[in-house]
Amino acid sequence: MAESSNAVDKGVSFLTALGVALATAISYTTYNSVGWAFVHGVCNWFYVAYALYFDIAQL
Repeated sequence: MAESSNAVDKGVSFLTALGVALATAISYTTYNSVGWAFVHGVCNWFYVAYALYFDIAQL
């Protein structure tokens, strides 16, 4: 069972990193600003913290 949990943790970690990368890339191409890309990346981490706190994903 521990191996299964580890795979889920790795998958969630990968998807979180992918989400942050996607948010910053889209933000940069849309606004051509590193500052806005940083802000959107940070906002993505706030959403991740919110989702974990309120157990939105229900993994």
